[in-house]
Amino acid sequence: MDIESLNDLLDESEIYINTRKSTFIEKLKDTFSVMNIDSVETDNTLVSYKGYCATKECPECGLEGVSFTSKNGGARFDLIISEVDGKIEIYQCDDFITYEEVTQNTFKYEIQLYEHEKIGFVPTNEFSIIESNCQNQLDQLNLFEDRIEDLEFIKIWINKNNSLYNSLYSEIKHPLFEYFQLIYSILNDLIIYSQQGEIALQALTVYSNLSQDDVQIQLEWLKKHINIAIDLFPEIVIEDHYFKMFSLKIESKELRNLVEFKSIFDHLYSVLGDKFYQAYPDIHIIDISNCGF
Repeated sequence: MDIESLNDLLDESEIYINTRKSTFIEKLKDTFSVMNIDSVETDNTLVSYKGYCATKECPECGLEGVSFTSKNGGARFDLIISEVDGKIEIYQCDDFITYEEVTQNTFKYEIQLYEHEKIGFVPTNEFSIIESNCQNQLDQLNLFEDRIEDLEFIKIWINKNNSLYNSLYSEIKHPLFEYFQLIYSILNDLIIYSQQGEIALQALTVYSNLSQDDVQIQLEWLKKHINIAIDLFPEIVIEDHYFKMFSLKIESKELRNLVEFKSIFDHLYSVLGDKFYQAYPDIHIIDISNCGF
């Protein structure tokens, strides 16, 4: 679909799928972008098929439209597109039948609207306050400024925003709310994870006294401390001995212990990985060299 040409044809004052034209166009672009990415990953292409709405209870029943379908039948996206009194009307369809027989699809894409994007949404005072607070607190955190903060800064931010975080569990969904919840959860997990810094220091002390020629003792050290190495999360990475989230680098002595521990653990595991699984075949873990670091 030529979305730019469609954008030129649509009326700014009209409503499309219960939202403003600008929002509809952006959602349409997002949907096709995701479908195209999925198609590339499956070595597939999107094909358009003409068809019609077959839902008898629907006021659009019988109106024609287009189904954008992946060749291998993995996904589809259906739109009813009609012209009434010189105006283009567009709807999503729950029961769309193509004139040509196509491969059965396993997943149907739909444009999803947040409540605040729908026509007629009137924000309550509480909604507006929460929206403003989320934005202000994310701005204060400023994840995209290249700088270094200690863990205490993160702890203060988490404690300050605990009530705001808990207030977001409501029926109204909002991308800003979801983003705030995600950032809060990740940073809170980092604080919890930092509590293992003392354990990491103890592990480093033990390792420094290990015989580098005794493979069995090294394997036992790996087994004993494997939970610290995999108890991580992919949103946080290590760069230049700091924990990093976007451009913000976070440090503390506890985190430095964990960084050093992880470096040694990864090196030892890369050397003894095969022997480790031979010695402990019941321990099944993912590739720890990629666990958040």
